[in-house]
Amino acid sequence: MMPNRVTTLPEDILFSVLRWCDVASVISTCRTLREASRETHVWRALIRELQSNWVLESSIPNLGELSLDQLINLVKRAVQGPDSWNRTDASEWLTPVVSKTFQIGANIPSGPGILTWENDARLVPNGKFVLFMKWGTLESYDVAKNKLVWTYISPVQALLPPQHYCAVRDFAFGKHPDKGGDWLVVMIGERTYPPHASGLSRQNYMTILELDPSSGNHAPLLVTRTPSTSFDNPFSRLSVDGDFAIADCGPGNLLVDWRAGRYLWFKQSEVYRWRITVVLRRALIVAVGQHATELWVVPIIDTFEKCGRPITELEHDEGTSTLPSALRRSAARTVAHTFTPSGSSKNDVEISLHQSPLSPDIWRLWVYTVGDNQKSASDLGSNESKLTHVLCRCKIDGSTGEIKNVSSAPSESLYVRAPNGLSYSGHAQIFDAYGRRWQLIVPPPSPERYIFGIRHRNKNGDPLKLTRTGSRGKLERRSV
Repeated sequence: MMPNRVTTLPEDILFSVLRWCDVASVISTCRTLREASRETHVWRALIRELQSNWVLESSIPNLGELSLDQLINLVKRAVQGPDSWNRTDASEWLTPVVSKTFQIGANIPSGPGILTWENDARLVPNGKFVLFMKWGTLESYDVAKNKLVWTYISPVQALLPPQHYCAVRDFAFGKHPDKGGDWLVVMIGERTYPPHASGLSRQNYMTILELDPSSGNHAPLLVTRTPSTSFDNPFSRLSVDGDFAIADCGPGNLLVDWRAGRYLWFKQSEVYRWRITVVLRRALIVAVGQHATELWVVPIIDTFEKCGRPITELEHDEGTSTLPSALRRSAARTVAHTFTPSGSSKNDVEISLHQSPLSPDIWRLWVYTVGDNQKSASDLGSNESKLTHVLCRCKIDGSTGEIKNVSSAPSESLYVRAPNGLSYSGHAQIFDAYGRRWQLIVPPPSPERYIFGIRHRNKNGDPLKLTRTGSRGKLERRSV
C-alpha cells in the first residue's frame, strides 16, 4: 500500500495547507489531515500567528502546556466563536460569559438626562488594553496592570476661544499599518460647545492619531473640521483600516486617506443609502435601494486620484459629493432583495467585515439590511416577531476583489451595533434587545435553523423570560 503523500509533507508545508483549510471541516471530516496534524507544535505555531494578527488574545495562560485538543479548540474558537456562543440547549438564552473582570476607576455620571452611550469601553482585540470614552473624554487602560496609561488631550481645544469646550462623541481604532507591537491608529470624532446663549454654532472635528497604548506615546496624524450638522451626535459607525478612516456623518459617508490628506464624501441620495468599508486598497460599498441591496467593489486608489479632495476643503464642503453609482467598479453583486417604501430613511443597514483567521487574502462580509419578507418568526417561538430584515454573508477575494459565495437568511429586526456588531463567525451581541438594555448573543443562521433572531421559547414550547435581579443588574434565565 502506497504511503499517503500528505502525511510525508514537511512541517512548514503542512502548516501552510492547514492555514488555507476550513479547520473545523478538516478536523471533523478529513482523516488524513487530522492524523497528519497531531503534532502540538504545529498548532502552537498557528496560535502564535493568530495572536500576532490580533485574532486571539495575546495572553493565553500556559500555552506551552496545553494538550492537543485544547490547542485545536483555541483555533476552532477563532473560526466558530466560543463554546458559550454555540450552546444548542434551546432552553437557555445565549448571554455573554464574563471571563475576566476589569474595574475602571472612573467617576461615571448617572441620572435623568444622561445617556448611556456617553460612556463606552472597547477592548483592543489583543486583549491587552481598553479604550474608554467617558463623558466626552477618551482614556486608555492597561488591563494586566489595571492602570490608566493615557488620557486624550484634544488639539482642537487650543483652537477654541475661552469658555468654549470640545467633547469626544465617538471613536474607533485599528492596528497601525507601519509600526509593530501594540501601536494603534485612533480616529476621534469631536464636537465643540460655545457658552450657553452665545448664539454661536457648534462645530464638528475629526482627529486621527497614532498611539502606543502600552506607554501612552502618541502623535497626531490629521486634525480637520468636518461639515456642520444640526444634531448633537454627528459621528457614527467610525472605523479604521490601515491608511483609511471611515465615518457616517449623517448626510453622508466620509472616507479619509489620512496619510495623503485627502477625502471622499459620499452623500446619501434619494435612490441609495450607502455603507462603506475598506479591504486591501478596495472600497466595498453596500448600496441599499428600494428593491435591492447591492455590493460594489471599487478600486480605492484610482477613485482617490480621480475624485479625492484635499482635507483642507472638507470644512467648507457644502454637499459636493462623490457618487458611488458613477464610479468604476471591479465587481458588483445583488446580495439581497429589499423593500424600502418611498421616503424611508433606510437607516437599519449595517455591515461588518472580517479577515479570515486562517486565510489572509480571504475576507468575510456580513450585511444586515431591510428585506422584503413580512412573515412571522414562528421558528423563533414568537408569532409577534416579523422577519422584516435579511442577513447576508459574502466572501471577498482580497487579491482579485471578486465577490463569492453570497448567501442570505431572513431576520427579525435587531439592533446590530456597527461596525463590529457581527463577529467573523456571524454571532451578534444585541445590546438593547426589545428596549430593555439586555445583552444577548444571537447565533448565525445554520442548516438546522436558517433564521437570524432571538429565540423566544425553549425546546418544550414554553416561553423564556430574562429578568434582572439585584442592584448590580445580574441576569437570571428562567422559564415562566
